[in-house]
Amino acid sequence: MPVVENSVASPPHLQKLGKALAIASVAVILLATLLPEPGQPASPPLCLVCGSDGGVDLVLNVALFFPLGIGLALSGVRWPRAVLFACGLSVSVETAQLLFIAGRDASIGDVITNTSGGWLGFTLASVSERWLRPNYQGALRLSVAWGVVWLSIQAITTSAFALSIPEGQYYGQVAPELGNFAVFRGAVLRTGIDGIPIHDAMLIQSDTVRQHLARGGTVDALAVPAERTAEVAPILRIVDEQEREIVLLAQDDQDLIFGVRTTASVLRLRPLFFDIPGAFAFPRLNKDAAAPDTIALTGRYDGREARLSARVGTTMRELRMSTSASLGWTLLMPFQWSLQNSPAEFFFSWLWMMGLTVPGGYWIAKTVRSANARAKAAHVATVVAGTIAVFAAGLVLAPLAFGTTPASARDWLAAASGMAIGAAFTIRNRKSLPSLFNSATIPD
Repeated sequence: MPVVENSVASPPHLQKLGKALAIASVAVILLATLLPEPGQPASPPLCLVCGSDGGVDLVLNVALFFPLGIGLALSGVRWPRAVLFACGLSVSVETAQLLFIAGRDASIGDVITNTSGGWLGFTLASVSERWLRPNYQGALRLSVAWGVVWLSIQAITTSAFALSIPEGQYYGQVAPELGNFAVFRGAVLRTGIDGIPIHDAMLIQSDTVRQHLARGGTVDALAVPAERTAEVAPILRIVDEQEREIVLLAQDDQDLIFGVRTTASVLRLRPLFFDIPGAFAFPRLNKDAAAPDTIALTGRYDGREARLSARVGTTMRELRMSTSASLGWTLLMPFQWSLQNSPAEFFFSWLWMMGLTVPGGYWIAKTVRSANARAKAAHVATVVAGTIAVFAAGLVLAPLAFGTTPASARDWLAAASGMAIGAAFTIRNRKSLPSLFNSATIPD
């Protein structure tokens, strides 16, 4: 591949910054990849996207090596050596995982995605002048590219929350003993879906159950809990003949966990679960009774809204929340996040929607500032109309197409605030963002 070598040397302060970033990145990579994780399912070493969370691993593997690429670029390392270093580090990590680290799976897919992350970080740092200080044509192309990427992210995250209930034979599991779950030690008196009894056996009415779940049917259970659990303990679980999880109603410590299969599982992202904190921590109705109180549990999700409840006597705890693309960050977490409609979810959802639109605001403002003076008014009108159309497509049309919830006013405001922040970087000082790097050997 032909290469281009810039003639300007990297400033000494950027070289120091780059070396510090590269060293810190290597330390984080080793810490994140070389700690044991017992109990994880094994994956074939030649797979490219491995396991049920393969999509998450792909994104996280790229993100993990991305800062390393930036650090190597700022340090003055040339392109071939930077890519070889990232590849060599990944191969070393995967070899150590294969031979020495318990619970870690080595795969060729990890090497490819790790190396791609390092290459991407190096390349973006090397050509920073092109995207930090673009001319009119460059800013216009970057604005269009951002719009395409942003719409793709909205479509993927929106579709991930849609129900995906496959056809096939279903099997009920009532308080099962499974290797990757804790065991519910209480008594399960009844389980069902919209009045259809679910037993610990093959479901004769699989098609009927599937139809009810696809319409957002209510999953219910009547149980007598015995104790707190250290991990997720299923009360009712439904799987198909491929052992894909379709429904989960479970206790986790003192919380109620509920989930139904969505497109997130098809995309190999984090599955969607909802959580009522303290659902199993009701005060005893009869403190003199020898047995704990019976608790009635329900959960339903129709692709737009989840409703959960836990009731003892006349006392009830509930969760009711809508899903939208602003929760897309939960699909890519390195650990499972169960939705509780909490302030933390509000905060991170705002940051997610805002952060995705900051680049668009920056490059769109660049096109406006660099447009021809005579055509600026018409250009501004076109840009505003185009931006509103992109927002409408991503926040309204995409959810409607996938049968999920259109974005709320809060999501619109978060996205608009990101655009404003991006534009402010351009308006405040046109020369406040220097290129990150001025000397590298990069692909032409």
